[in-house]
This record gives sequence, C-alpha cells and structure tokens, in this order.
Amino acid sequence: MSAAAFIGAGLITAGFTALGVSMTSRLKRRLRVITALVGTIDFMEAEISYGLTPLTELLPELAARDNVLEDFWSAVSRGWEAGDSFSKVWAGEAAGLELKEQDRLLVEEIGRILGRYDADRQAARLGFIKKKLELSQTAAREELVKNGRLYCVLGVLGGLTIAIILL
Repeated sequence: MSAAAFIGAGLITAGFTALGVSMTSRLKRRLRVITALVGTIDFMEAEISYGLTPLTELLPELAARDNVLEDFWSAVSRGWEAGDSFSKVWAGEAAGLELKEQDRLLVEEIGRILGRYDADRQAARLGFIKKKLELSQTAAREELVKNGRLYCVLGVLGGLTIAIILL
C-alpha cells in the first residue's frame, strides 16, 4: 500500500468524522437558541407588562443583552427601522435561526403578536409560547444527549469503514 492510499483513507475518515461533529453541533446550536429564546421571553414579558417598553426600545436592549441571538435582534431592529413590516422582518430573520419547523413557527408567532395587542394579551401569549418552547428545549436537550455522541461515533466508524473498503 502506498502512502497516498493511507493519506486518502485518513482524509476520508476525517471527512466523515467532521460530518458527525457537524451534526452534533447543529443539535447544540438548536438547544442554545431555544434556551436563549426562553430566557428572552421572560425579559420581554416583564418589559412589556411592567415597563410598558415600546418595541423600538426593546429590540436594541435585547440585542445588547443576548449574545446568542444578538444578530437576530439587531437584524429585526434594522429591518423594521428601514420601513418593512415588523412581522415580515421577524419571520424572515426567524427563518435563519437553527430551529426545527415547529420551533420556528412559535418564534414567528412572537413576531405576529408583538406590538399588535395590549400589554396583557402580549404577555399572556408570550407566556404560552414560552411554555411550548420549554417543551422544545427539553426535547432538544434529550435529542442532544441521545444522538450527539451517536453522530460523532457514526462519523468516525463510517469513515473508517469506507477507508477500509477502499484500501
């Protein structure tokens, strides 16, 4: 066997390993985003209910305090200031978050209710969405525990298997 064959086998194994690690990273990012959203909803509820903070002030404040979703909050704020519909900007930016479809629909619902109803209705609806996101958070945590290591191991084993077959 030549050195090039072993280098090729190593590259194949590394590529499959990277694929497994990438899949695990996606699970981690989803959990981080959902966790940040749950924490942010608590803050939003308090600001809307007790502080009566307008959205124009709330969005920059969220961007300043939330490292995970800072880009999301900033983009929503910029898009809205540019004159676009708030719910359209929100939905467009929510589409870029690392979420499953059911989670994304909940996030899009937040954009449809913010600034549209009175403070009590907004807070009540945010509380409902938060409970649903907490269920998604639990499911994401369980999926990460269950499948995270599996994806990494399958990546390594898949790469080794292909490399052995080709050698």
